[in-house]
Amino acid sequence: MAMALLGGSTAAEAQEEAAPGEPIDLGVTDSVEVQGRRTMPRFPRFTYPERALRAGIEGMVLTRILVGEDGRVVRRRSEDCAEFHTATRFERRVNWHPRLCMVGTGPRPLLYQTLITWGEARFLPVPAEDGTPRSYFFTAQVVYTIY
Repeated sequence: MAMALLGGSTAAEAQEEAAPGEPIDLGVTDSVEVQGRRTMPRFPRFTYPERALRAGIEGMVLTRILVGEDGRVVRRRSEDCAEFHTATRFERRVNWHPRLCMVGTGPRPLLYQTLITWGEARFLPVPAEDGTPRSYFFTAQVVYTIY
C-alpha cells in the first residue's frame, strides 16, 4: 500500500517573497489547504507500482509541481516552467513528467507512477492577497511503505 504525506509553509509567507506576476512558492505543504482554501478538490489515490512491490522497494518521492492561475498544472515546455529548460537531457527524461511542469526525486521504480498520479490530480486556483489568482509551486512528499 502507498501512504501519501504532505508537509510545509503558509501561502501568506510565500506571497510576501514572490515578485508580482511570479509564481508563489508554497514550499513543502502539509495539507491540501492554503489560506483556508483547498488547493485540491481531493487528494489523489496512489497505487504502489507492481514492480516496486515485487522487489520490496520502499521510499519517499518528492514532487515539485507548478500550478497555473487557472488551477491546471503548467505544461513543461511553457516559459513559466524555467526549471525544465535548465535541466539536462537525462534529467528531463528520468525525473520529469512526460508533459507537465513537475519534477520528482526518489527511487526510480516509485517515481514514474507518482508523477503520473500527480499529473491526473485536479488543483484549484490560489488567490493573491488582492484576490486575483496566482500561479504557485508546491512540493508534495509521498512515502511508500509495504505493510
